[in-house]
Amino acid sequence: MNLETYLFGLSNNQLKARAQLVQEKYLPTRKADMVRVIVTELMDPQRLRARWAQLDTLAQKAVAAAVHQHGVLDTSQFAAQYGALPALGAAAPRTSLYGYSREKATPVALFFYDGWHIPDDLMALLKPVSPLPERYQIPTVSELPNEVDTAGPAPLQRAETERATLHDWTAALRLIADGQLSVGDKTGLPSASAVHRLAKELLIPDYYPIPAGSRADDAIRPFGLLVLAQSSSWAKANGTKLTLTRKGEAWLQQPDVAGLRAACQRWVASDFLDELRRIKLLKGQQARGQRYSPLDSRRNAILQTLAEAPTGRWIRVADFFRALRAWGHDFAIETGSHTRLYIQHQEYGWLGSLSGTAYWQLVQGQYTLVVLFEYLAAFGALDLAYVQPEEANYPIGDLWGMDDEPYVSRYDGLQFIRLTPLGAYLLGAVDDYAGPAPLAVEPLLKVLPNAQVIVTDREHLAPNDRALLERIGAQESDDVYRLQRALLLAAFESGITQEAIQEFLQSKSGGALPQTVDVLLQDVQRNSQQLAYVGEAILLQAADAALAQLIVSDRALRESCWLVGERLIVVNAAQESMFRRRLKQLGYGVRRP
Repeated sequence: MNLETYLFGLSNNQLKARAQLVQEKYLPTRKADMVRVIVTELMDPQRLRARWAQLDTLAQKAVAAAVHQHGVLDTSQFAAQYGALPALGAAAPRTSLYGYSREKATPVALFFYDGWHIPDDLMALLKPVSPLPERYQIPTVSELPNEVDTAGPAPLQRAETERATLHDWTAALRLIADGQLSVGDKTGLPSASAVHRLAKELLIPDYYPIPAGSRADDAIRPFGLLVLAQSSSWAKANGTKLTLTRKGEAWLQQPDVAGLRAACQRWVASDFLDELRRIKLLKGQQARGQRYSPLDSRRNAILQTLAEAPTGRWIRVADFFRALRAWGHDFAIETGSHTRLYIQHQEYGWLGSLSGTAYWQLVQGQYTLVVLFEYLAAFGALDLAYVQPEEANYPIGDLWGMDDEPYVSRYDGLQFIRLTPLGAYLLGAVDDYAGPAPLAVEPLLKVLPNAQVIVTDREHLAPNDRALLERIGAQESDDVYRLQRALLLAAFESGITQEAIQEFLQSKSGGALPQTVDVLLQDVQRNSQQLAYVGEAILLQAADAALAQLIVSDRALRESCWLVGERLIVVNAAQESMFRRRLKQLGYGVRRP
């Protein structure tokens, strides 16, 4: 539509608000005359350029983006890139409950109509002055901090998946071939026993500890591997057991990244499991009338965003979310007229009461976290950095149903991702894969400020190194230990020095230890020297207090024994023979037990 048509479609209040931007004094009152004032101003190229120059930077970017998007501003994409939309003021539709507002229209309101549309004839005049929109540049970092500030300082854990991928997939398919992994007979989803059994064979068992007796769907990595084995056509359920398909048997005989790439592509097209189902708190997923977008369209949107991201650089998850929308890859999940999803309570926890941003975080955002954390990382496409989910402070808006919940899902803890060279190959960003990038220093351990020691390269940690680690740290999961005072004291008492422990931790982690760990080692070393061993002793009990006093007061015995309480006598074991001789001289003996 042209400018004049849009103007005649406005209410009188909206039209007047725009007309006042052009002619504040002696403004006509008839609608046709106000339309003529605006059209005369904006259809003059020279005056239009002057109006363009009056816009602030954000408004100019919005106009330019709309001009180069066929006259329609994608508000979600624009807000994701720039963090906000330009304000239209009183010229925006429904400015108040009564249809009017005392707020003035802003200059950018002369360019946008019917929401965020630019009229066709106005757009033609704006093209010469509207620069091409800049592409969103996703922020990256090369080195991660030891901790992040979420709801407070939280230690950052790290999982580098690329080097473990072929080993872990081989281990999973070998267990399937041996008939050791079971699934639900109706769902095909992994059983708890299968998850626990597989985790024991993986280089990366899981990202969080898997407690004994936990449910299968409480796990992330082993659960994801067994789902992917089926959705990639490497395995299928035969009753309650997983069995290999011909594709799975062929890959197990000759594991290679080309086969892994084909498996990833088959997963994208599969409808075996909707990742949204992994968000347990999202209720109403099977409600009557619920309709969803195709799974491959959502996965492809995420994969396309990753393929355009830089390889080998850490990206904050929040910035990845921005890139997904700013680069035009946003996707819908629910396709009905309104959401049927809720948390805890169908009325008070209904997601339809949330803002668009909060809804996106809880639905598209959570869905994306599952794809990144559970599935793409299982393919070795991503390295991960994460905190405990309860420490993540995941943004969900003011939702009643979350009052008693520490987090939305276990995936909330994901903070950073890094596209690996293998991931770039799997996603088609590059045509060849030469193997993992060599490391200048191979860190085997990561020492955190909370005294946790994480084995980051299980394959290359020598047995004697792990044995020493087990002497100084309590094992919290397969590859996570925590330095403990009691174990450190025992190590110091056995002759291991503080310097030896520090050198071990520093050399295996490839850097200086956190200050808190240095202080812990120094404190334990100091306390280990506060008591000195002087020898062994024998404990005797006299028949009465008078006899005990007589013995310890004897001139010959008082240097070799001490009274404890009224009747107990402590005798230096090195002087036992002399003690017994003098005791016999006094007329007493010692009854053997």
